[in-house]
Amino acid sequence: MSKEFTCDHIIWAYFQSLSNDQLYRMTHSRSMKLEHAAIRELHFRPSLDVFNEAMRMIHSRSTKERIVGYDILAQLGTPLRPYIKETVEALLEGLEQEKNEKVIETIFTAIGHLPIPLSAQDTILKKIEERVIFSSASNDLAVSTAFSILGLHPTAHLKKIISLIREKYADDQEVIDWLEIAEEVFETKD
Repeated sequence: MSKEFTCDHIIWAYFQSLSNDQLYRMTHSRSMKLEHAAIRELHFRPSLDVFNEAMRMIHSRSTKERIVGYDILAQLGTPLRPYIKETVEALLEGLEQEKNEKVIETIFTAIGHLPIPLSAQDTILKKIEERVIFSSASNDLAVSTAFSILGLHPTAHLKKIISLIREKYADDQEVIDWLEIAEEVFETKD
């Protein structure tokens, strides 16, 4: 057993005993390992309390809090997703209003974790075009956008977007890898 696995397991076991309020405080930890462990534990607590706190966070003035809020929403209640409709609405609102690129990366990553309804897809694709294809996006934003495709449906519009991303980021292997994973997932859905 690796030292890393043992440490993660001990943290995870300890975090299971914490209250929601204690976990919320841990999402502000100086340690990324503790922050992510707190978020991961909150994913498995699909209560209205956790959902409401994540919604409060995404409307915070603090960039870090908005990121944590979207991270929580991304997988809250996995696999049942009791707040999927409200979460998708919050993600769409975030794509419209958010200015901070790190928060936008988190929103796109959240989209990749969720089964996005077809009715929301065109709005997301327009934001991908606007923020990634027709502007200069950072590598991290391009990667999170490529990952977001996993949550979408294989339509002609999406296939065109994939082609444009592949062309623009041909030299970025991480982006290309996520596009290939998404295409393979789509093949299994057909």
